[in-house]
Amino acid sequence: MKKLPLIFMILFVLAINNTSCLNLRSQSKRISYYALDSRSPKVEGLSPLPFTLKILPFSSIKPYNTRRIIYKEGRFNLDSYAYHRWIAPPGDMVSQIIIRDFRESGLFKAIISGNVPLPSSFYLEGTVEDFLHSGMKEEGRAILKVNIILFKKKGLNPDIIFQKTYSASTPCPETMPEDIARAMSSSMEVISRDILMDIYKIIKAKKDN
Repeated sequence: MKKLPLIFMILFVLAINNTSCLNLRSQSKRISYYALDSRSPKVEGLSPLPFTLKILPFSSIKPYNTRRIIYKEGRFNLDSYAYHRWIAPPGDMVSQIIIRDFRESGLFKAIISGNVPLPSSFYLEGTVEDFLHSGMKEEGRAILKVNIILFKKKGLNPDIIFQKTYSASTPCPETMPEDIARAMSSSMEVISRDILMDIYKIIKAKKDN
């Protein structure tokens, strides 16, 4: 049996070393995922309404229609973290939390998610217009802006009842993704509570009329 030439043995050892380095690099660059963890608003002293509300999946405008965690430094510069992501796009996270909060409030006959093929008394849809960390150190904030539309269906055309843009900005001097997720969750709490109270008042006024 012939011995392998020395050059082939050297190349074989180098190939093994390169493969090991690639494995170590892939392990060190594992992507981490983050979710919003907001608390549902406390509702007291309000009577439930005899109406159903279907909450449709929210969308997100560009550049926030992504799972990347976006931050802003300066007036024009937007960037994102390379190895940190949201667990889902902002529109999905925001609409799921609003569905949860509306259900837990007990203020409506039923809350129907958008993927359930059932008609409803009222419909709610929305768009996430801001979802980012902006500023550095003491000026840093987690900014969330959501535009919502409440409507009823009349044949093929929606009857728009109410539209409003909600925004919340929570101080976030730290720029670690976990700190951003915590501050964004606080912004979500504010917006979810405000949307819930407004939608309740609007639909209640329809009932009283």
